[in-house]
Amino acid sequence: MLWYGAIFLFVTGTMFSFMMDGVSGLQATNLSASVTATSQYIPVTSVTGFKDADVRLMVGNEEMSYTSLNTAPGTCGTESPPCFDTGILGRGYNDTTAAAHSVGARAYSESTGLLNEMVAFRTGEIGTAVGTITFPITAAKAFGKFMAKCVMWDYSFLEGNGIYIKMVFLYPLSGMMVLAFARLFSQMIGFLLGRV
Repeated sequence: MLWYGAIFLFVTGTMFSFMMDGVSGLQATNLSASVTATSQYIPVTSVTGFKDADVRLMVGNEEMSYTSLNTAPGTCGTESPPCFDTGILGRGYNDTTAAAHSVGARAYSESTGLLNEMVAFRTGEIGTAVGTITFPITAAKAFGKFMAKCVMWDYSFLEGNGIYIKMVFLYPLSGMMVLAFARLFSQMIGFLLGRV
């Protein structure tokens, strides 16, 4: 039961942190045009609620790092604003593969993308032959990213003197949460692979 509380604390803490920074923590939008695997500008229908810079964007299986949100005419290359500017090195971030994405594809904020992966948003892929083989690896990577975010409690409202709250309360909770999540994750993988 403790891990339910830990998940709740992580999700609400993430949302609260983003709200303190002037944005909400769980955002999604759609691509307003197709992009190639090398496109620097990622045109979307809306950037409302997304942080201005130095945050992750998740589209399909690709994670991107963007340097700015561009909304002014002429700031998105040949694309129409608004767009995310991924810079030179932003595509295929965090050991993901840069890929082409079609118009209408969903683009998620970092928090939303991590939560989607943690709750096995893409479990439908295990119905394919390749998905059955790659799912344990994909799920382990998603679990690792989610746990790293949970354990660090890197929220803006906990900077400065907030470190004492982390050390006294949140880091011990993180230890218990890691054990609970590891148990839950192993059971989930066993259950999903047992159904294939």
